[in-house]
Amino acid sequence: MSTIKKILVPTDFSENAASVFEYVRWLAKNNKAKVDLIHVIPRMTYLEVSEEVMGNPLKIPIKHNELREKLYRRLEEKLKQNIPEANRGKILITDRVKVARGIIDHAKEKEYDLIVIGSRGKGKTIFKRGSVTLRLIRLSQTPVLSFNKKSAASLQNILVPTDGSKTSFEALTTALEFAEKSEAEIELFSVLEYDFDKIIMLGGNPELTEYAIMGQKREILENLKSCIENSADFSFVDSPTIDGAEIQTQSGKTISLKITLEQHISAHNTIVEYANENAELVIMTTHGKSGIPKILLGSVAEKIVRHLEIPLLTIKPEFAKTN
Repeated sequence: MSTIKKILVPTDFSENAASVFEYVRWLAKNNKAKVDLIHVIPRMTYLEVSEEVMGNPLKIPIKHNELREKLYRRLEEKLKQNIPEANRGKILITDRVKVARGIIDHAKEKEYDLIVIGSRGKGKTIFKRGSVTLRLIRLSQTPVLSFNKKSAASLQNILVPTDGSKTSFEALTTALEFAEKSEAEIELFSVLEYDFDKIIMLGGNPELTEYAIMGQKREILENLKSCIENSADFSFVDSPTIDGAEIQTQSGKTISLKITLEQHISAHNTIVEYANENAELVIMTTHGKSGIPKILLGSVAEKIVRHLEIPLLTIKPEFAKTN
């Protein structure tokens, strides 16, 4: 996602769905992007209902058209209320059995750069992100920015989780673009999980633990070098170290990047807790070292998606897009 020119905002007209608009305005203004709104009518909800509710079945198509017209007017009003004229795009009403599939198919067909959605709509869930949002994150080839609650557009710290793999670094370019627009800092955050079986087997030698830590830091550093050196948009100010780097943009801005590695029993719990306390946005790929093309969402990513409170931008890595 080198540029954001077309943004798709799905809505079910709930308060949670409306929480994204402040951020969307900021994104549209800073990227000179157009914003389209979409509402998907779930057929099971609106059409397969009793005659007591809808009346004579022969009149259902008429009522359906009346519903579409009403929803169209509501969408039109939402667009005018929340998006400046210069950034207003189109509105779309469609109906599908699966809401997420309707959004995904439209985003792919019209080649959107970003989907922005409230993490939960009208539906209730114990998780921070609802079923439609989770399906978008799992299945959409288009990057998905999801919000658990209303969030200010200003950014100071962007967290990029990494397991050291090249795949996890596919999120870094997008993070740098967000950082450039908002003058935020980036933190590459990695967790080395304790493996108690190996610790016991190796006699609990602390030198071996330190060796593993340095090995992961070196892997992160090598992939950071590769990512920036192969980019036409970014370059290092000085040689990067295992603690971080200063990165210069084509416009002459400098972005501070810090590398943090922690040891813990659970990678996803550590990332969620650290991000909620230290960042305003998490940008990550949906797969890491354990990514398998046939798996829709990596296991660590799945748990982060479900429990993270702050805004999350997920990016499908290239290997997952082609399988």
